[in-house]
Amino acid sequence: MKTVFICSPYRGNVVENEKKAIAYSKQANKAGYVPLAPHLLLTRFLNDQNPDERIQGLTMGQELLKRCDEIWVYGPTISQGMKYEIDTAKELGKPFRLFHENGQPINPHTMDIDDRVESLFAIQCSGHKVRYAGEGTQRSTKESVWSKFPSMFLE
Repeated sequence: MKTVFICSPYRGNVVENEKKAIAYSKQANKAGYVPLAPHLLLTRFLNDQNPDERIQGLTMGQELLKRCDEIWVYGPTISQGMKYEIDTAKELGKPFRLFHENGQPINPHTMDIDDRVESLFAIQCSGHKVRYAGEGTQRSTKESVWSKFPSMFLE
C-alpha cells in the first residue's frame, strides 16, 4: 500500500484546518492509500506557536515526507509550511497530486484558468514541467479512479 503525505494548511483557523486534514486523510484512505498528515500528529506534542517547536515539527515532517510515495497538496492557498513541504517534495522528486479544498482533483494543465484555484496556489504549483507518474504502466483497480488525474512530477 502506498503512503501519501497530506499537505494542507494548519495555521489560521486551526480547528477548521484540522477537520479538513482529517477529511483529506479519509479521502486518501478510502482510495486505498495510507495517509500521513504530520500537522495532525506532530502538533499533539509540539506547539506550532513556539518558533523552535514549529521548526522542529517542520523538520520532522520533512523526514516523514522522505518515507512517503507521493504528496497530495490541497488548495486553495499555500501556507508557509506547505511551501516548505512542496519545495522539499520537488527536491526529493516525489510525485504530486493537486486537489481543491473540497477534495476534487485539480488538472495541472487547466489550473491557470480554473476559477476555483487561487492564483498563489496556481503560481506555486505551476510553471514546472509536468511528468505524469505511471505513464505506460498498468494501473491497479484502486488507482483507476485517478486515471483522469494521475500523479505527476513537478520539475
